[in-house]
Amino acid sequence: MMRLTIGMLTLGVSSGLALAQLGEGYAPPEVPEPLLQVWAFEKPLIPAMLVVLLGIASLIVLNRAGQARRGLLACGIGLLLAGALFVSAALVTTERERVRTATRDLVAAVAEPDLVVAEGLMRETVSLRMRLGASGSDRDALLGQIERLHAEAEVRGASVLDARVRLVSGTIATCYARVKVEGNAGGWPIPPYSWWELSFAKDDEQWRLSAIEPLWMTGIENPAGR
Repeated sequence: MMRLTIGMLTLGVSSGLALAQLGEGYAPPEVPEPLLQVWAFEKPLIPAMLVVLLGIASLIVLNRAGQARRGLLACGIGLLLAGALFVSAALVTTERERVRTATRDLVAAVAEPDLVVAEGLMRETVSLRMRLGASGSDRDALLGQIERLHAEAEVRGASVLDARVRLVSGTIATCYARVKVEGNAGGWPIPPYSWWELSFAKDDEQWRLSAIEPLWMTGIENPAGR
């Protein structure tokens, strides 16, 4: 992501590829999840399976006790609850999910590149901090660096493998994203895996990027230069 100089791309590539095979060796910040919100609106599969299994278990137990009608009722309630969980997840989009979507859309726009979409996902003042090859605090400068990245390197694609969202307030959020990039520059592969910290601010009901910096990159020591 963003502008990577040739020296940055070649630095430690061989050791980086070995690290990618053995494991990242990096622990991203832990982000506590509101379990009830996650189950009810974001990831209903596990709780839905639990209530269905509980309903089936109740049916078996009550049927053996000669209370088949009550067992069927319990099983039916379990199925209804499971369905309600999926309906609630389909109808409600949490702010955490919106931040995740903004993160994925931004990574896809940078990889494409789609500068129109990328511009719409950034605030006018957006900062990038990197140890080598890129820095800035202006949206136009950041978009220019995306253009230069694609002029200097071949980016075949990028995807977000993990996105951990911390809501700081109703208008401020942080996303820790694990990104996979496929491409090369100057005959060397771009570091394939990285973790990024993306800060978002909510403007006009839309989450927009306000700051970004790399936390970890394959084969690159201290990529943010902190």
